[in-house]
Amino acid sequence: MKTKTIIVILFLSMLVSSCVLSSLFPLYKESDLIRDDRIVGTWLAEEREDYIEYWTFEWVDTSEAGSSFFGPGAWEKYNTGKTYRVTVAENALEQEFAANLLELDGKTYMDFYPVDFEIEHGFLAWHMVPVHLFSQIEIKEDNLIFYWCDVDYFKELIEQNKVKISHISNKGEILITASTGELQRFIKKYGEEVFNYSEPDTIPRASL
Repeated sequence: MKTKTIIVILFLSMLVSSCVLSSLFPLYKESDLIRDDRIVGTWLAEEREDYIEYWTFEWVDTSEAGSSFFGPGAWEKYNTGKTYRVTVAENALEQEFAANLLELDGKTYMDFYPVDFEIEHGFLAWHMVPVHLFSQIEIKEDNLIFYWCDVDYFKELIEQNKVKISHISNKGEILITASTGELQRFIKKYGEEVFNYSEPDTIPRASL
């Protein structure tokens, strides 16, 4: 039996480099969200001899769901009115995510959430849980600069009791279980430290 669900296995190249924290709850409340259409367009995330990855951002307007490009489907429940659809294309494989921008203490953050991923293996689908990924971001004319949390460094801070936030740890993997409010308080207090420990990822605007 086919089961529709949302897959956790996202941004594989980032997970391999231990730079993404996952959270059960979003970083934002809808009242926190902002729009910045400088992110609209296509960006070249990675290019190698046998691999190319593009991120395409579009503002989601479902106010006219019947005639909207996106139609009356899944995006109605993901759209906040300030949501962007980002399509991540890895070679010929594409997946959509809801991206939301917010500001905390003068810093801009982006929260990613996967939108309806179909897994044909039904029993595998039962094991999957939706998660939010987020980063600090600088938006420039020709570059998006992402500051991802270094998970190994974050684990060290947790183990040394230097930071406290609700989470679960299973076989070395950490899942943040804090509410949005607790998550925001954590980011305001420790964001500069955990998001600036590693080198940022700079993604240039694509020349198509």
